[in-house]
Amino acid sequence: VASAASGQAGGFLARDWGDGATSELHEKSFAMHKELAEALGVASYRAIPTLSVRQGRRDDTRVEAPWLDGDVSSAKLMDAPDATAQVTPLELTQKLAEAAAALGCTIRTGVRVVGVHRDGKGGAVSAVRCVAEAADAEEESLECDAVLVAAGVWSTVTSEWFGLGRGAWPLTGIKSTHVVWRARKAVAESPYALFCGEDANGCHLEVYPRPSGDVYVCGIGGSDYVEGDRLREGGDCG
Repeated sequence: VASAASGQAGGFLARDWGDGATSELHEKSFAMHKELAEALGVASYRAIPTLSVRQGRRDDTRVEAPWLDGDVSSAKLMDAPDATAQVTPLELTQKLAEAAAALGCTIRTGVRVVGVHRDGKGGAVSAVRCVAEAADAEEESLECDAVLVAAGVWSTVTSEWFGLGRGAWPLTGIKSTHVVWRARKAVAESPYALFCGEDANGCHLEVYPRPSGDVYVCGIGGSDYVEGDRLREGGDCG
Protein backbone atom coordinates (compact mmCIF):
# COMPACT_ATOMS: atom_id res chain seq x y z
CA VAL A 1 0.00 0.00 0.00
CA ALA A 2 1.32 3.43 -1.01
CA SER A 3 4.51 1.94 -2.44
CA ALA A 4 4.70 4.36 -5.38
CA ALA A 5 3.35 7.84 -6.19
CA SER A 6 0.65 7.81 -3.50
CA GLY A 7 3.28 7.35 -0.80
CA GLN A 8 6.04 9.59 -2.12
CA ALA A 9 4.39 12.87 -3.07
CA GLY A 10 5.03 16.16 -1.33
CA GLY A 11 1.80 16.22 0.66
CA PHE A 12 1.23 19.98 0.41
CA LEU A 13 -2.37 21.22 0.78
CA ALA A 14 -3.81 24.63 -0.10
CA ARG A 15 -7.41 25.64 0.55
CA ASP A 16 -7.81 28.55 -1.86
CA TRP A 17 -5.43 27.74 -4.71
CA GLY A 18 -8.06 26.18 -6.95
CA ASP A 19 -9.10 27.78 -10.21
CA GLY A 20 -12.52 27.98 -11.82
CA ALA A 21 -14.40 24.69 -11.73
CA THR A 22 -12.00 23.12 -9.19
CA SER A 23 -12.19 25.85 -6.54
CA GLU A 24 -14.98 24.21 -4.57
CA LEU A 25 -13.20 20.85 -4.78
CA HIS A 26 -10.03 22.38 -3.35
CA GLU A 27 -11.89 23.86 -0.41
CA LYS A 28 -13.79 20.65 0.35
CA SER A 29 -10.68 18.50 0.03
CA PHE A 30 -8.71 20.79 2.33
CA ALA A 31 -11.39 20.52 5.02
CA MET A 32 -11.69 16.74 4.61
CA HIS A 33 -7.96 16.21 5.08
CA LYS A 34 -8.16 17.92 8.46
CA GLU A 35 -11.26 15.93 9.45
CA LEU A 36 -9.69 12.63 8.39
CA ALA A 37 -6.45 13.44 10.20
CA GLU A 38 -8.36 13.99 13.42
CA ALA A 39 -10.56 10.92 12.97
CA LEU A 40 -7.75 8.53 11.97
CA GLY A 41 -4.97 9.92 14.14
CA VAL A 42 -2.71 11.06 11.30
CA ALA A 43 0.23 12.48 13.20
CA SER A 44 1.92 14.16 10.22
CA TYR A 45 -0.99 16.48 9.39
CA ARG A 46 -0.56 20.11 10.42
CA ALA A 47 -1.18 23.64 9.20
CA ILE A 48 2.02 25.22 7.91
CA PRO A 49 2.71 28.81 6.78
CA THR A 50 3.96 29.07 3.20
CA LEU A 51 6.52 31.52 1.85
CA SER A 52 7.32 32.76 -1.64
CA VAL A 53 11.11 32.97 -1.77
CA ARG A 54 13.15 34.98 -4.26
CA GLN A 55 16.87 34.74 -4.82
CA GLY A 56 19.09 37.81 -4.89
CA ARG A 57 21.15 40.13 -2.75
CA ARG A 58 19.92 40.13 0.81
CA ASP A 59 18.72 43.52 2.01
CA ASP A 60 17.33 44.67 5.35
CA THR A 61 13.93 43.15 4.65
CA ARG A 62 12.85 40.82 7.43
CA VAL A 63 12.80 37.18 6.33
CA GLU A 64 9.97 35.22 7.93
CA ALA A 65 11.83 31.91 8.37
CA PRO A 66 14.70 32.46 10.85
CA TRP A 67 16.68 29.50 9.43
CA LEU A 68 16.54 30.67 5.80
CA ASP A 69 19.98 31.96 4.89
CA GLY A 70 22.04 32.49 1.73
CA ASP A 71 21.18 34.80 -1.15
CA VAL A 72 17.54 35.50 -0.34
CA SER A 73 16.15 38.87 -1.39
CA SER A 74 12.64 38.22 -0.06
CA ALA A 75 10.57 35.57 1.68
CA LYS A 76 6.92 36.57 2.04
CA LEU A 77 3.78 34.79 3.17
CA MET A 78 1.70 33.56 0.23
CA ASP A 79 -1.54 33.01 2.17
CA ALA A 80 -3.04 33.03 5.64
CA PRO A 81 -1.08 30.63 7.90
CA ASP A 82 -4.15 28.40 8.37
CA ALA A 83 -4.93 28.25 4.62
CA THR A 84 -2.04 25.89 3.78
CA ALA A 85 -1.20 22.57 5.40
CA GLN A 86 0.74 19.37 4.89
CA VAL A 87 0.51 15.65 5.50
CA THR A 88 2.94 12.81 4.82
CA PRO A 89 1.20 10.86 2.02
CA LEU A 90 2.57 7.46 3.08
CA GLU A 91 1.06 7.75 6.55
CA LEU A 92 -2.27 9.11 5.28
CA THR A 93 -2.68 6.35 2.69
CA GLN A 94 -1.81 3.62 5.16
CA LYS A 95 -4.22 5.04 7.75
CA LEU A 96 -7.02 5.11 5.16
CA ALA A 97 -6.29 1.49 4.23
CA GLU A 98 -6.32 0.42 7.88
CA ALA A 99 -9.63 2.19 8.44
CA ALA A 100 -11.17 0.53 5.38
CA ALA A 101 -9.98 -2.90 6.54
CA ALA A 102 -11.45 -2.28 9.98
CA LEU A 103 -14.82 -1.72 8.32
CA GLY A 104 -14.62 -5.08 6.54
CA CYS A 105 -12.81 -4.15 3.33
CA THR A 106 -10.46 -6.74 1.79
CA ILE A 107 -7.30 -5.17 0.39
CA ARG A 108 -5.60 -7.09 -2.42
CA THR A 109 -1.96 -6.28 -3.07
CA GLY A 110 0.30 -7.69 -5.77
CA VAL A 111 -2.62 -7.74 -8.22
CA ARG A 112 -2.92 -5.74 -11.44
CA VAL A 113 -6.34 -4.70 -12.75
CA VAL A 114 -6.55 -5.18 -16.53
CA GLY A 115 -10.18 -4.36 -17.30
CA VAL A 116 -13.83 -4.91 -16.39
CA HIS A 117 -16.74 -7.13 -17.41
CA ARG A 118 -19.97 -5.38 -18.37
CA ASP A 119 -23.53 -6.70 -18.68
CA GLY A 120 -24.40 -6.54 -22.36
CA LYS A 121 -23.46 -3.76 -24.75
CA GLY A 122 -22.94 -0.60 -22.76
CA GLY A 123 -24.28 -2.23 -19.60
CA ALA A 124 -23.26 -1.82 -15.99
CA VAL A 125 -19.97 -3.20 -14.72
CA SER A 126 -20.43 -6.65 -13.17
CA ALA A 127 -16.83 -7.65 -12.39
CA VAL A 128 -13.24 -6.45 -12.36
CA ARG A 129 -10.63 -8.38 -14.35
CA CYS A 130 -7.30 -8.77 -12.59
CA VAL A 131 -4.06 -10.74 -12.76
CA ALA A 132 -1.68 -11.49 -9.91
CA GLU A 133 1.88 -10.32 -10.48
CA ALA A 134 3.24 -13.82 -9.78
CA ALA A 135 4.71 -15.76 -12.72
CA ASP A 136 2.19 -17.75 -14.82
CA ALA A 137 -0.76 -16.25 -12.92
CA GLU A 138 -4.14 -16.59 -14.62
CA GLU A 139 -6.70 -13.84 -14.99
CA GLU A 140 -9.53 -13.83 -12.45
CA SER A 141 -12.77 -11.92 -12.12
CA LEU A 142 -13.97 -10.22 -8.96
CA GLU A 143 -17.72 -9.58 -9.00
CA CYS A 144 -18.84 -6.12 -8.02
CA ASP A 145 -21.78 -3.70 -7.94
CA ALA A 146 -19.69 -0.56 -8.49
CA VAL A 147 -16.15 0.41 -9.47
CA LEU A 148 -14.17 3.40 -8.28
CA VAL A 149 -11.04 4.15 -10.33
CA ALA A 150 -8.50 5.76 -8.00
CA ALA A 151 -5.30 5.42 -10.00
CA GLY A 152 -4.28 9.07 -10.05
CA VAL A 153 -3.10 10.28 -13.43
CA TRP A 154 -3.15 6.67 -14.73
CA SER A 155 -6.95 6.72 -14.47
CA THR A 156 -6.93 8.24 -17.96
CA VAL A 157 -5.89 4.92 -19.54
CA THR A 158 -8.96 3.10 -18.17
CA SER A 159 -11.56 5.04 -20.15
CA GLU A 160 -11.75 2.32 -22.82
CA TRP A 161 -12.83 -0.22 -20.20
CA PHE A 162 -16.11 1.67 -19.96
CA GLY A 163 -16.83 2.03 -23.67
CA LEU A 164 -15.19 5.44 -24.01
CA GLY A 165 -12.47 6.40 -26.47
CA ARG A 166 -8.82 7.07 -25.78
CA GLY A 167 -8.40 10.46 -24.19
CA ALA A 168 -12.00 10.63 -22.97
CA TRP A 169 -10.63 11.35 -19.49
CA PRO A 170 -7.67 13.66 -20.26
CA LEU A 171 -5.18 13.86 -17.42
CA THR A 172 -1.60 15.09 -17.34
CA GLY A 173 0.97 14.05 -14.76
CA ILE A 174 3.99 16.06 -13.65
CA LYS A 175 7.13 13.99 -13.18
CA SER A 176 9.61 15.65 -10.86
CA THR A 177 12.70 14.59 -8.95
CA HIS A 178 12.64 14.85 -5.17
CA VAL A 179 15.09 14.32 -2.34
CA VAL A 180 14.65 14.06 1.43
CA TRP A 181 17.08 15.54 3.96
CA ARG A 182 17.25 15.34 7.72
CA ALA A 183 16.27 18.75 9.06
CA ARG A 184 18.26 21.00 11.30
CA LYS A 185 16.78 21.65 14.71
CA ALA A 186 15.95 25.24 13.73
CA VAL A 187 13.85 24.04 10.79
CA ALA A 188 11.96 21.53 12.91
CA GLU A 189 11.20 24.21 15.52
CA SER A 190 10.05 26.85 13.01
CA PRO A 191 8.61 25.06 9.96
CA TYR A 192 7.71 26.91 6.76
CA ALA A 193 6.86 25.53 3.33
CA LEU A 194 8.83 27.32 0.60
CA PHE A 195 8.00 28.00 -3.05
CA CYS A 196 11.19 29.34 -4.59
CA GLY A 197 11.72 31.49 -7.64
CA GLU A 198 13.83 30.24 -10.53
CA ASP A 199 17.50 29.82 -9.69
CA ALA A 200 20.62 29.84 -11.90
CA ASN A 201 20.03 26.17 -12.80
CA GLY A 202 16.47 26.72 -14.00
CA CYS A 203 14.95 25.04 -10.94
CA HIS A 204 11.85 26.15 -9.03
CA LEU A 205 12.35 24.38 -5.72
CA GLU A 206 9.51 23.47 -3.37
CA VAL A 207 10.57 22.76 0.21
CA TYR A 208 8.38 20.99 2.77
CA PRO A 209 9.78 20.46 6.30
CA ARG A 210 7.91 17.51 7.81
CA PRO A 211 6.95 16.95 11.45
CA SER A 212 9.34 13.98 11.58
CA GLY A 213 12.26 16.36 11.09
CA ASP A 214 12.83 15.43 7.45
CA VAL A 215 12.85 18.06 4.69
CA TYR A 216 11.23 17.07 1.39
CA VAL A 217 12.49 19.03 -1.65
CA CYS A 218 11.15 18.74 -5.20
CA GLY A 219 11.26 20.80 -8.39
CA ILE A 220 14.90 19.86 -8.94
CA GLY A 221 15.93 20.18 -12.57
CA GLY A 222 12.52 21.11 -13.92
CA SER A 223 9.36 19.04 -14.37
CA ASP A 224 8.31 16.67 -17.14
CA TYR A 225 4.65 16.73 -18.20
CA VAL A 226 3.46 13.17 -18.87
CA GLU A 227 0.32 12.13 -20.74
CA GLY A 228 -1.08 9.86 -23.46
CA ASP A 229 0.79 6.69 -24.42
CA ARG A 230 3.60 7.42 -21.96
CA LEU A 231 1.17 6.42 -19.19
CA ARG A 232 0.16 3.17 -20.88
CA GLU A 233 1.79 -0.22 -20.44
CA GLY A 234 5.04 -0.12 -22.38
CA GLY A 235 5.42 3.62 -21.94
CA ASP A 236 8.22 5.08 -19.86
CA CYS A 237 5.71 5.98 -17.12
CA GLY A 238 3.28 3.09 -17.61
